[in-house]
Amino acid sequence: MKNTDLSERREVLLDLDIDMRLGHMNRVAAGTCDATLTASFGQIIHGINRIGVSCLNIAEAIRGKVNMHELLAEEQVETVVELERPAAVMA
Repeated sequence: MKNTDLSERREVLLDLDIDMRLGHMNRVAAGTCDATLTASFGQIIHGINRIGVSCLNIAEAIRGKVNMHELLAEEQVETVVELERPAAVMA
Protein backbone atom coordinates (compact mmCIF):
# COMPACT_ATOMS: atom_id res chain seq x y z
CA MET A 1 0.00 0.00 0.00
CA LYS A 2 1.43 3.37 -1.03
CA ASN A 3 1.21 6.54 1.03
CA THR A 4 -1.08 7.99 -1.65
CA ASP A 5 -3.37 4.99 -1.13
CA LEU A 6 -3.68 5.92 2.55
CA SER A 7 -4.57 9.51 1.66
CA GLU A 8 -7.14 8.27 -0.84
CA ARG A 9 -8.62 5.92 1.75
CA ARG A 10 -8.88 8.81 4.23
CA GLU A 11 -10.86 10.73 1.58
CA VAL A 12 -13.07 7.68 0.98
CA LEU A 13 -13.84 7.53 4.72
CA LEU A 14 -14.82 11.18 4.72
CA ASP A 15 -17.02 10.71 1.64
CA LEU A 16 -18.73 7.67 3.19
CA ASP A 17 -19.39 9.59 6.38
CA ILE A 18 -20.98 12.44 4.45
CA ASP A 19 -22.99 10.06 2.24
CA MET A 20 -24.34 8.13 5.23
CA ARG A 21 -25.36 11.30 7.08
CA LEU A 22 -27.02 12.77 3.97
CA GLY A 23 -28.77 9.47 3.33
CA HIS A 24 -30.16 9.50 6.84
CA MET A 25 -31.36 13.09 6.51
CA ASN A 26 -33.03 12.23 3.19
CA ARG A 27 -34.79 9.27 4.83
CA VAL A 28 -35.95 11.53 7.68
CA ALA A 29 -37.21 14.11 5.17
CA ALA A 30 -39.04 11.38 3.23
CA GLY A 31 -40.61 10.09 6.43
CA THR A 32 -39.07 6.62 6.12
CA CYS A 33 -36.87 7.11 9.18
CA ASP A 34 -37.66 8.53 12.61
CA ALA A 35 -35.97 11.87 13.29
CA THR A 36 -35.45 10.91 16.94
CA LEU A 37 -32.85 8.39 15.74
CA THR A 38 -30.61 11.12 14.29
CA ALA A 39 -28.44 11.56 17.40
CA SER A 40 -27.93 7.81 17.81
CA PHE A 41 -27.21 7.39 14.11
CA GLY A 42 -24.67 10.22 14.25
CA GLN A 43 -22.91 8.63 17.24
CA ILE A 44 -22.70 5.28 15.46
CA ILE A 45 -21.31 6.88 12.29
CA HIS A 46 -18.83 8.87 14.35
CA GLY A 47 -17.64 5.68 16.08
CA ILE A 48 -17.24 3.84 12.78
CA ASN A 49 -15.34 6.79 11.34
CA ARG A 50 -12.98 6.88 14.35
CA ILE A 51 -12.26 3.18 13.90
CA GLY A 52 -11.41 3.76 10.24
CA VAL A 53 -9.20 6.75 11.00
CA SER A 54 -7.44 4.81 13.75
CA CYS A 55 -6.72 1.99 11.31
CA LEU A 56 -5.25 4.47 8.84
CA ASN A 57 -3.16 6.05 11.61
CA ILE A 58 -1.78 2.61 12.49
CA ALA A 59 -0.95 1.96 8.83
CA GLU A 60 0.84 5.30 8.61
CA ALA A 61 2.75 4.58 11.81
CA ILE A 62 3.86 1.22 10.48
CA ARG A 63 5.17 2.95 7.39
CA GLY A 64 7.13 5.31 9.63
CA LYS A 65 5.14 8.34 8.55
CA VAL A 66 3.75 9.10 12.01
CA ASN A 67 5.46 9.07 15.39
CA MET A 68 3.14 6.99 17.61
CA HIS A 69 4.39 8.71 20.78
CA GLU A 70 3.32 12.11 19.43
CA LEU A 71 0.01 10.70 18.18
CA LEU A 72 -0.80 9.15 21.56
CA ALA A 73 0.18 12.35 23.38
CA GLU A 74 -2.21 14.34 21.15
CA GLU A 75 -5.00 11.82 21.81
CA GLN A 76 -4.50 12.14 25.57
CA VAL A 77 -4.67 15.93 25.37
CA GLU A 78 -7.93 15.73 23.36
CA THR A 79 -9.41 13.32 25.93
CA VAL A 80 -8.49 15.61 28.84
CA VAL A 81 -10.04 18.59 27.06
CA GLU A 82 -13.25 16.60 26.47
CA LEU A 83 -13.39 15.58 30.13
CA GLU A 84 -12.93 19.16 31.29
CA ARG A 85 -15.85 20.54 29.27
CA PRO A 86 -19.07 21.23 31.17
CA ALA A 87 -21.82 18.68 30.58
CA ALA A 88 -24.00 21.25 28.78
CA VAL A 89 -21.29 21.75 26.14
CA MET A 90 -20.95 17.99 25.52
CA ALA A 91 -24.67 17.50 24.87
